[in-house]
Amino acid sequence: MVSRKLGAIHQAHYDGQLKDDDPVEILERRSGQDSYNSSEVAVLERLNSDELKELFKSFKGEDLTRRIRACLMLAGNSEGLMRNTQKALEEIGNESPLNKHRLSKFNIKV
Repeated sequence: MVSRKLGAIHQAHYDGQLKDDDPVEILERRSGQDSYNSSEVAVLERLNSDELKELFKSFKGEDLTRRIRACLMLAGNSEGLMRNTQKALEEIGNESPLNKHRLSKFNIKV
């Protein structure tokens, strides 16, 4: 019984910390991983497609690929996050042929 309460306290503390996480921190932490916490998804779900677009456009080099892949992984169980992520990536892809080519590795139809 005590271990369940302690586990619940630890989880609540962890969840509380994640709510204050910056989206970039979440994406960096989950880059290259196959697991995540549902509260991390909740943080990203609060971003609309325009905010995600600005976030994605701020990434450079390898960070861009790793963080967008992390966002797509996190969006796998969130219809809203996936919709906003795809919309943001589609808009970025439509800005130029080069962007369209860059985004082709994410299998997003632009």
